[in-house]
Amino acid sequence: MSHSIAFIAKDFDILKKEIFDFSGLEGAAFLFCGESVSNERVTLIAREIFPITKEHYLSRKHDGLSIDSQAYVNAVKRALRNKATIIFVHSHPGEFKDFSQRDEKELLKLHKFFSARMPDRHHGSLILTKEGKFSGRVWFNNKWSEIDKLKIIGKRFKFLSSDNPKPISDFFDRQVLVFGNKIQESLQNIHIGIVGAGGTGSCVAEQVARLGVGQISIFDDDKLEKSNMSRVFGSTLKDVGKNKAEILANHIKNIEIGTSVNAYPKSICEKDTAMKLRDCDVIFGCSDTHSSRGIITRLSHYYFIPFIDLAVLVNSSGGIIQEIVGRVTTVFPGEACLFCRDRIKPEIITLEGMTEKERKRLVSEKYAPELDTDDPSVITFTAEVACQGVTELIHRIADFKGSDYNSTEMLMFFDKNSIRTNTVPPKDNCLCMREENLGIGDKRDFLGLIWQK
Repeated sequence: MSHSIAFIAKDFDILKKEIFDFSGLEGAAFLFCGESVSNERVTLIAREIFPITKEHYLSRKHDGLSIDSQAYVNAVKRALRNKATIIFVHSHPGEFKDFSQRDEKELLKLHKFFSARMPDRHHGSLILTKEGKFSGRVWFNNKWSEIDKLKIIGKRFKFLSSDNPKPISDFFDRQVLVFGNKIQESLQNIHIGIVGAGGTGSCVAEQVARLGVGQISIFDDDKLEKSNMSRVFGSTLKDVGKNKAEILANHIKNIEIGTSVNAYPKSICEKDTAMKLRDCDVIFGCSDTHSSRGIITRLSHYYFIPFIDLAVLVNSSGGIIQEIVGRVTTVFPGEACLFCRDRIKPEIITLEGMTEKERKRLVSEKYAPELDTDDPSVITFTAEVACQGVTELIHRIADFKGSDYNSTEMLMFFDKNSIRTNTVPPKDNCLCMREENLGIGDKRDFLGLIWQK
């Protein structure tokens, strides 16, 4: 079992300001978190920073601090009221990032106090240094577990590891010359989810594997058809009739560059499959349905998981092209989601959830539009959009386009040889602006939805 903490970038900056407010002295704060608990990983999702005010400090030194009991009581009351997990965060002003002997003694008592009042939560402690190093632990079932990753999500995506970085293979020498060791270490430390293993998704998987991403999970319940062969990377004629996710996973394993691959041959519109997405650090949406995009959009909001959505529209009739448009939209908390942008529509999600008989009846009665099932597609366009999507990921990690580049959507008009970028504000009434669900993580009703399976 691995453990991590996910932050929105602006909140992480506020936290650092609070605990490093006096130069050379330790400082502290509480984080109130949602939880994501799977068989593979526990992620604590930082929802609120609760600073420790001056009157609650008994002492502050460069190598220690002491806080009165009322501060802890106040934290528990607030956490109980908000049904939140508590992380106690404190600073080490120097480079020493490990827990001191005094930390060990005091934090054990503190977490026993938290767990006695909130026994079913994974309460934790975190040490931060000004140099960006950290150490963290989670207390659960009367034992400590190490926090191995911090995820800081904003206009840039940061993935910090507590471990010494793994050796970088010679396979990546050329791209290390471009981005440096730190970016390669970040790529090795992340888990990418890919929803849809067709023309776009298979091209994304091929690229992120060869970039050195540590883990990839591929989701697709569809089987390969002959008509898919012209654009699905890693497929052969022998694979026709097999599941696309499994074909792609086997292909990546055969590259043999150390990427761990999971294949999920089911739809993420099934609850158990969708819940597997919680363990991903970034998700690529390469599906054709509004339903799957809606699920990932909600997931991004509930779990602080950035989502890069890819789409290609080819409008052609009788061999005459009217329009070819590619889209790359990056979604994360604080930015406009796909509902805000009208890229997905609730009425289409409702139609997709109906039986074919129900849909046909509504269409015949003019109450609903036809759903496109066999859209035209060409490998050059799906591959180009996939390339731009992966480039967006690299920029979010490496910042190679510069700090002035803040676009969250790219539109490629292939037939006009034109590219446009845009950023739009979220809509006030959209689900992505509902603070009660921001970072809440696991709930009894997963993502606030009713699931048929």
